[in-house]
Amino acid sequence: TAEDRNRLGLDGRFTFLFSFDFLSTVQRKNPFGMIEAYTTAFGPLDETRLIIKTINGDKHPDLMGELTWATLDRTDIELRDGYISATDRLKLVAGVDAYVSLHRSEGLGLTLAEAMAVGTPVIATGYSGNMDFMNTENSLLVEYDLVSIGPGSFYPANGKWAAPNLV
Repeated sequence: TAEDRNRLGLDGRFTFLFSFDFLSTVQRKNPFGMIEAYTTAFGPLDETRLIIKTINGDKHPDLMGELTWATLDRTDIELRDGYISATDRLKLVAGVDAYVSLHRSEGLGLTLAEAMAVGTPVIATGYSGNMDFMNTENSLLVEYDLVSIGPGSFYPANGKWAAPNLV
């Protein structure tokens, strides 16, 4: 409803939403790739907005600081860290114009499935667990290259994951 949109801070701009938990592997969720793709596609005056909704940013202050720094000069990118009710979270997902996930790998892809269930268009990397329910008929799938994970991650360095096309 219009009241829910207003209460949740949604205005007339075309709004993209991406959400993740800092307790998941941030590198795998790829928020910096999301920011790069958005800032390449849109300027601050384009009447669009990206909301990055996170939880547990306080448990990873260095990464939260990097995310804040990466968006500092863009008033059209809003970081929202913290828990909200399950009802408000779904209303936020339903109230935006598109849900986007430029992940490197997904397990189930719950946020993607929830967005689809409430009728929000979904743009996502065409790779990983989300491909069990996403296809070119019901989603906009982003192309990717499989790349080595490399050292410095929770995952095996010789493993592979997606590098989504960000442009």
